[in-house]
Amino acid sequence: MSVKGILGLAAVGLLLIIGLSGKFDASAGQASASVLQPPTGYAPAVASPTPACGPAWNVISTTNVSTLTNQLLGISAADASHVWAVGDYLQNVLPNPIHRTLIQQWDGNQWNIVASPNASANDNTLSGVAALAITDVWAVGSYSSTNAYQTLTEHWDGASWQVITSANVVTNHINQLNAVAGRGNTRWAVGGYKTIGDYLTLAEVWNGSSWQVVSSASPGSGDNVLLSVSSSVSGTWAVGYWANINGASHTLIEQWNGVSWQQVSSPNVGNGTNILNAVVATSDGNAWAVGYSFNGSVAAPLIERWDGSAWQVVSSPSFGVNAQLTAIAANAPNDIWAVGGSLSGLNTSAPQPLQRTAPNRVNSYDTLIEHWNGATWSLSPSPSVGNDSFLNAVTTVSSNDAWTAGYNNINSTNQTLVERYTATCPPSPTPTDTPAVTATPTDCANPFGDINGNIFYTAIHTLNCRGVINGTDAIHYSPGGTSTRGQFAKVVALGFGLPLYTPNSGQDFTDVPASYFAYVYIESGYHAGILGGFDANSCAVHNAQFPCYLPNIPITRGQLTKLVVNAGSYSLITPAAGPTFTDVPPSNVFYVSIETAAANHIVGGYSDHTFRPNNNIRRDEMAQIVYAGIVNKP
Repeated sequence: MSVKGILGLAAVGLLLIIGLSGKFDASAGQASASVLQPPTGYAPAVASPTPACGPAWNVISTTNVSTLTNQLLGISAADASHVWAVGDYLQNVLPNPIHRTLIQQWDGNQWNIVASPNASANDNTLSGVAALAITDVWAVGSYSSTNAYQTLTEHWDGASWQVITSANVVTNHINQLNAVAGRGNTRWAVGGYKTIGDYLTLAEVWNGSSWQVVSSASPGSGDNVLLSVSSSVSGTWAVGYWANINGASHTLIEQWNGVSWQQVSSPNVGNGTNILNAVVATSDGNAWAVGYSFNGSVAAPLIERWDGSAWQVVSSPSFGVNAQLTAIAANAPNDIWAVGGSLSGLNTSAPQPLQRTAPNRVNSYDTLIEHWNGATWSLSPSPSVGNDSFLNAVTTVSSNDAWTAGYNNINSTNQTLVERYTATCPPSPTPTDTPAVTATPTDCANPFGDINGNIFYTAIHTLNCRGVINGTDAIHYSPGGTSTRGQFAKVVALGFGLPLYTPNSGQDFTDVPASYFAYVYIESGYHAGILGGFDANSCAVHNAQFPCYLPNIPITRGQLTKLVVNAGSYSLITPAAGPTFTDVPPSNVFYVSIETAAANHIVGGYSDHTFRPNNNIRRDEMAQIVYAGIVNKP
């Protein structure tokens, strides 16, 4: 097993300032000292059917730092307004890219990147997180130093994340923590370490001032790893797998009896590979563990339950092939969620142990979510976006509020993926008066089944018929996806009829060559004074040479509104009655543009009287704002 097979990926918060006119406009970006808002991923294509709203799982917009790889490996909620997700991103540093820590927080309204430290200049990743209180959050993983991997623990005290020194068993090989949990004053972290020959389990306890290694069982002569830990009033459990040299992997379950970790007998399905990825102990004295079994040709979800005296396999549903469950969380004994992924095509190799992302992808992975209602496990519909979608973690807030995190693959690039289960519909923009269209020059059949019933159907359909917008594939528009700067440049240029411009002296932005699909539209928008690029520091942060445009990052509601107002040459309006939206005061850099757009019926807000200018623009919102801006253009 390679080191990369053991380690996950990671990310760090970076300040992004997007120019809206000229090559740099400092008014375009806003962030606090500790909560940063770098770009999110590319517009996703919905690959599996999902109910329009609750009770249902829906994709919630998150942020990405890297144009290479971003992923989330752990998620945990302190309460409904303090949900944490951790993982890493791949930073393109020459001569070789490196993994950096990634931490995001849900503040009750949106996901924000929170600055997180790295313990070395080399690879750093965070694999698990436990939000024990608003001011007590732990994250664990590993980092690379002098050709060895060391354990990494970080702590949030309510103000900032700090690296906390953790214990290592070996200094010149591999030490890694995969998960963390706690109850009362006790904190546990588990993983594995590698000697010259074998992988052995690793368990550490926080005594209030330092992390200390506690002996744990390693029954195999080859591999022994703990992948998850859970603490509750019903006990503290850790799960993973063990294997003899050149032998199949077997489930491994250990329990803390108050004095030591003891292996507890656990079942396996068949004679092939069996691995447990996650465990949760419920308040009724029971515990659950999930993972997968592999029979030599396909993998299937594996669910086991502790009934107070023994672990037993419990039947679970699945779809596709090579399905596995990676995480489990319990809201109540009769309300438990398990998540993972399922391959839609045949793969004849087993998922790889110690690998916390989708195993051996062939064809496409779809998200897999299952629910226990106290009697049976059942499949819960969940969205899948991009070429692959895989879920690595899950947490619960209440019976009507749960979160899951992982990644989706867009254009061969992994982007962060977060989904939320709610019993009610997520908030939707309140539509403004849709301008009447006196004549549609070219009508067409609607190819997008996912816009039927959308409040912005007219805008999406009209712009598609006019050739201004496209779908994410032939039959999906993906209205809830994000819109990138490159995509928007094309839409605004075509929609507003900008004169197309190709510079004789070559490209104006180093990262937008003539071969880029939106090259001529970006150049046209820039020379019309509508679109802009980034400053030198922001270009460097994103591994681009100044002057850069960064065409694959998304655009926010405030930024897009300003662009549409500029493109339509609207006369700017400052209302005498004061702000229309509670979160857009006169001091906001987009205040005049948003008020102008609202007065001209180009934009509307949300039902709570907010506009949310810093939220990434949805693809359906983009179509509506551009459409209204075109129709009402003076």
